[in-house]
Amino acid sequence: MILADGVNTLCNDLTEFVSGLQSLGIDMLERFCERLPYIRSELSDNQKFKEIFGVIALVRIQSLKIVKSLPDLEKP
Repeated sequence: MILADGVNTLCNDLTEFVSGLQSLGIDMLERFCERLPYIRSELSDNQKFKEIFGVIALVRIQSLKIVKSLPDLEKP
């Protein structure tokens, strides 16, 4: 069961993800594929890579906290 705090965090993360895609002009999978060369070029910049990696690491840590807060499910 995901508690209210977990749902709130998940929705905020999803909202930020969608906002990021929209800022890149991505509204469908085909556009995402078209933008991959640009995204790759952004990641080749060392400073931008560090910034992006830092954000990804924080999101991952937050998601692990959500998973750890979930109650253990009993096996049938």
